[in-house]
Amino acid sequence: MAEGFRQLSRIHFICTRRSADVRFRKTAPLGKRIDDVCDNISSNESIKRVLNLYDCLLANLNDCDFHTTMDESDDHFENAIRDMFADFKPYFANKSIQKRINELLQSSEIERKASKKKSVLKLYEYENVRNFTIGINVLIAAYNFLTNVIPLDSQDGQLHHETLTSVNKIGYIYNDLVSLEKEIKEKSTSNLIIVLKQERKYEKWQFAIDEAVQMLKDELKLFELLLTLTWHLVIDLYNDEFMYLLIIYRIK
Repeated sequence: MAEGFRQLSRIHFICTRRSADVRFRKTAPLGKRIDDVCDNISSNESIKRVLNLYDCLLANLNDCDFHTTMDESDDHFENAIRDMFADFKPYFANKSIQKRINELLQSSEIERKASKKKSVLKLYEYENVRNFTIGINVLIAAYNFLTNVIPLDSQDGQLHHETLTSVNKIGYIYNDLVSLEKEIKEKSTSNLIIVLKQERKYEKWQFAIDEAVQMLKDELKLFELLLTLTWHLVIDLYNDEFMYLLIIYRIK
């Protein structure tokens, strides 16, 4: 396994010189930064800023002329998002990425409605929704659009599905663990620990946290098994196919 990771590192060194990889690394922070901006909404003025930013991005996406009330923001990161969005436009024309973005938006709406009603989703509901709202599916779809490294037969296979699901689960469990305090403060119900506490009827938060940590440990073991199976599946293919493993490994 260690030898496999060394080979992945070597392939990564080669591929980082490709323009496609550079474009991906340049545009990937878009989603993270937009998410951070939305997470920091604390006033009506902040809400207006975010809505204005989204209007700018959508207008850019649709090649429309759009004059906002806030062409330049005091937040340099917001201005950077607008500048970088031109590089993200080609992705949205891809049907696979459109599908992933729609899944993310629809699932995010389910989370938002639950929090607004101060209701907590059932565990099975939350896991299904969170699989999409973590956003990893969009990143992988965008990367494959640029590099075309995941064969179509692999995309439709059970191993690909199970591996991607495992990566998503690792991502959202870790994210929910580190963001618990913030979400309790904001009275959000979209967090695995909050869901576990209600589902199991735990009296203390620590019990729910401990279960989430154990879930993360178990999922990491499962991921290593799936990665090994994937490695053997593509070992005889052209070197570019190793990029699929690299994407999964880097996200982990």
